[in-house]
Amino acid sequence: MLIEGRDRPPVLLCGHTPPYYQRFFEQYGFQSARGDNLAYEITRTMASAELGRLSRLSERLRKRNWIKIRTADLEHWDDEVERIYILLNNALAHLPDFIPWPRDGLAASLEQFRKIIDPELILFAEVDGETVGWFPGIPNINEALIHANGLRYPWDYLRLLPYLRRQPECLAIKSVLVLPEYWDTGVAVLLFDEMAKRAFPKGYTWIDLSLTSDDNPYTPTLAARGGARLYKRYRVYRKALTEQEESKISGKPQI
Repeated sequence: MLIEGRDRPPVLLCGHTPPYYQRFFEQYGFQSARGDNLAYEITRTMASAELGRLSRLSERLRKRNWIKIRTADLEHWDDEVERIYILLNNALAHLPDFIPWPRDGLAASLEQFRKIIDPELILFAEVDGETVGWFPGIPNINEALIHANGLRYPWDYLRLLPYLRRQPECLAIKSVLVLPEYWDTGVAVLLFDEMAKRAFPKGYTWIDLSLTSDDNPYTPTLAARGGARLYKRYRVYRKALTEQEESKISGKPQI
């Protein structure tokens, strides 16, 4: 549920809820289930000094020549999916509420973006041939979909076409994956710096970094170092049910 940041539409894979939802949920006994989910923005102008420092640090890391940054190879799609699958389930295993992705489910999810991604903005980090990091930048097609009336009628698809041809202003980064054993090695710094150097020259005016958890020990720190600004906050709510409430939901009588 959106808690803060209603001054602009949501980006790709993020939701939007009116303010009174929060009041309703809390009024009926729902509480925050865990740390809030955060969305950060970074622009060339707001982060010029930070990006400069990041670039200088990245150059020192590149001189060591042990971390390789490469772009996606769409000709070997299944191999790339397998690398992401292994990396995803290992990189996020430390989170208390993480549920491992099934291979087929992940493949189906990634397939949705296959036709719209720019392989030059899907970055992998490798050390000695092992994939240790993944930083995917996806065009924010919500900027086009907002004009399509929910695609409720056939002519809405025609309205959508000219907007799909336009360069989106936002590049959405939906995941920052680095194996825990490489957190302090500069892998994420190199990925972040490489993405900034590629995205802004392509015409993107800002980068969205979402969603990351407030209790994630890594990504919020990386965002701050890159000069990012928190611009949306989401919250997951939970409510413990009484036996009577459980019986009403399940339809089973109380014993």
